[in-house]
Amino acid sequence: MQKCILNKNSNIVLNTRSYTEILNYSKSAGIRLGSAPTRRSQPQIPPRTNMENWQRDFSGSFLDMMKARASRQVATLDEAVDRFYSQDEQVKKSFWIDMAATLGTTHKKLHDYFHNTWSKQFCADMAPFKAEISGVLKSCGHSDMKMVLRSVLAHLHDKYPAMRFHYQTLYQFINYKMSQDKKFQPAASAPAASEPMSQLVSDQVILQLQQILSSTQ
Repeated sequence: MQKCILNKNSNIVLNTRSYTEILNYSKSAGIRLGSAPTRRSQPQIPPRTNMENWQRDFSGSFLDMMKARASRQVATLDEAVDRFYSQDEQVKKSFWIDMAATLGTTHKKLHDYFHNTWSKQFCADMAPFKAEISGVLKSCGHSDMKMVLRSVLAHLHDKYPAMRFHYQTLYQFINYKMSQDKKFQPAASAPAASEPMSQLVSDQVILQLQQILSSTQ
């Protein structure tokens, strides 16, 4: 009578002969009995990134160009951003064209990347201020978008004079909140979520926000 062995990882009962055959085969095939086949080590693949070369070089190039163009000394990126915002629109357009030639891309890509993404790192996070801004909107006695913006910007500047707020994010939030309040309709309409930010906030709107902000100071 042949002895029987119960495989620990299954309910299959094997006789001694069949078990020996399986064991020998598993050794020749590089398989450890009761485990998955041994896998060959795979080469490490570096993580993929969607960042283009000009985006990686954006910060250094931006600072170098502002240092070369500024009438007063610029030492940090934060100072460079402040100086850039103080320029008129023609100077800014020329800046993007020259920087595009240096980085090998288009001035529109640089413009949109700066306003929609890169500059956010130098601005205050909007999240903690949304409830406060909503309160200012509710207390507004007018529905005109420009007057509402003036009220919100004046409030933020008076209470947080050292903080820099991201124009696009601020405008988008105010416009959205106004579209949700019957008091402001049809003064504003919520932008479609599928629209890119560069279409939501134009250069004219940015300039308007800057002019309103400067008039409140």
